[in-house]
Amino acid sequence: MQYRNCVSKEIIASSNLNCVINSQITYFKFENKTFSGKKSIIDSLRYYIKNSPKLFLSFNENSCESCITQALNEIVRIGSVIGGKNIIILTKYKNENEAIYLSKRLNDRFIVFNITSEEQLYVDDLYLQPPCFFIMDDDLTINCFFLYSLNQSILNEEYINAVKNLFPVSN
Repeated sequence: MQYRNCVSKEIIASSNLNCVINSQITYFKFENKTFSGKKSIIDSLRYYIKNSPKLFLSFNENSCESCITQALNEIVRIGSVIGGKNIIILTKYKNENEAIYLSKRLNDRFIVFNITSEEQLYVDDLYLQPPCFFIMDDDLTINCFFLYSLNQSILNEEYINAVKNLFPVSN
C-alpha cells in the first residue's frame, strides 16, 4: 500500500501551531519505525495483520482517560466504514483483565492486543504517548502515524477521513 501524509497542509495551517509542531515531531520520531521484541509477540502481530494492512490505535493504562474514550469512539466510527477486521487496538495494561474488559466493552468487534510489562514490544517510547493511530503492514513498519489530541477536532477529523480512504469499504 502506498502511504502519504494523512493530514492536509490546509488543516495544518488552520490548527494550533504548538499542537501541530508537537504532532509532527512525534510523527517523524515514529514514522517508518519497525516493531521488534519477543518472537512470540511479533509472530502474533503478523498473524493478525497477515497480508492486509491494519489501522492501529495504541495507548497505555496511564494515558488520559478522556483521550482514550474519544479515540475508542473514533475507532467504532471508523470500524463501521472499514470493518472491524481492519483495526487492532494495541494496549499496555499491567492487568490483562483490563484488555479483556475493553474487548468485551467493544463487543469483540476489534482485535485487542495487550502487551504486559513482562512482554516487550519495542518502538522507542511509543507507550509514553497519548493515544495514537498508525497503519501497519505485515513488515511491522509504522506508517501514517498520528498523535490523537482532544483539543484538535479538525485535525483529528482530517486524519480519520484520510484513513477511511486508505482502506476498502467494508460490506
